[in-house]
Amino acid sequence: SKRGAGRDYLSPFLSYIDYLKLSERELYLASGCEEIEKGIDIIKSQMRTGTMIVTLGDQGVKLISPVERIHLNVTKVPNVHTIGAGDLFLGFFMANIVLGETESRSAMIAQEEVKRKLEERLLR
Repeated sequence: SKRGAGRDYLSPFLSYIDYLKLSERELYLASGCEEIEKGIDIIKSQMRTGTMIVTLGDQGVKLISPVERIHLNVTKVPNVHTIGAGDLFLGFFMANIVLGETESRSAMIAQEEVKRKLEERLLR
């Protein structure tokens, strides 16, 4: 995978996107930048008004909207496989947006629900 390889594919669409969710690795591929904040700024500068979500594994989630920039930390759930947690987060986030919650509240609810689901995996 080449640094910034996704930029050519993603750039023409960024001004039309309402919500963009990237993992840390996808952010690197799309921006060509290894520094998270700089990578976010590169991508966000090409978006008109959309909201960007960057999932950072055990480092949490960043939500960057036209009106706020927040970082949500995660409570680690030991001995649980977290593959798919970012996708689960996005599902809960979007469901709450559709239900009328604010973006920051939707992100907090999604984070809590992902933690609950991971804890359920631990009990199995």
